[in-house]
Amino acid sequence: MKSNATIVKSSAKSPMKSSMKSSAKTSTSDLRRETDSMGEMFVPATALYGATTQRAVLNFPVSFRPVPQAQIEAGNSLGMSQADVTRFVVLPQAFRNVLPPMAGQLIQPNCDGLRG
Repeated sequence: MKSNATIVKSSAKSPMKSSMKSSAKTSTSDLRRETDSMGEMFVPATALYGATTQRAVLNFPVSFRPVPQAQIEAGNSLGMSQADVTRFVVLPQAFRNVLPPMAGQLIQPNCDGLRG
């Protein structure tokens, strides 16, 4: 899939989308403009992902909260392979942090319709 990426300098006077103002990773200087099927999105220039992942970061803030490095190292010191550390340490925490907000967003529109 071809990506249209353009590097732009951010400044206090330039109009930026509100989505980028809320992102902590873009407080420095360079952003790049990425486009996907939903439109244009500004992504940090150093990020190794595109517009779709940036939307996930903004909509689900816990999606990019890392697992503490000490927990990964503890799994490795117990003799677990990297795949086992991912399966038994990282993924359960990811599900615990991401699924409740996603479920709430899916259920809320249905409940609003029942109240009226």
